[in-house]
Amino acid sequence: MRRLRSPGARLGISATRRRDHRKCANFICLTSQAVCIMVSSMGSDDNKPLGAYLKLLRETQGFSLRDVQSKIEISNAFLSQIESGKVKSPSPVMLHKLATLYGVPYEHLMGRAGYPISAPTPLAQSASKIFHRFGDISQEEEDQLLDYLGFLRSRARRGKK
Repeated sequence: MRRLRSPGARLGISATRRRDHRKCANFICLTSQAVCIMVSSMGSDDNKPLGAYLKLLRETQGFSLRDVQSKIEISNAFLSQIESGKVKSPSPVMLHKLATLYGVPYEHLMGRAGYPISAPTPLAQSASKIFHRFGDISQEEEDQLLDYLGFLRSRARRGKK
């Protein structure tokens, strides 16, 4: 009976070296994600135009124009025109597809394309921070939190009198 060997073993690569290669590949993938997060966290005040920003995101993630074309069904010629600045304001639908693919906030791309975006109110920002700390909560938990908040506020009002 013939023993089956892995492709790496057939090439004379030791098991330890193959594991190290997988670790390296995972590290490169994580590094690419970290770079993408850093690129996406650049504020809208950065002077880079939409096209240059999209090109930076695409290249950071290692996508070719044809890769993007196959993933989100956008013509590579049209994407090239956006990246070169010939198309200044692509449609919001197209920006949404690109934001989803590149993992960046849709609002960043909308703002860079010149579309008006509303700034979140301080109250909305505060509520967003609180809900991010809790994660997903059920309707029952939300009701209980509101009841408890009402209790705390009534107790604070009684203390002021």
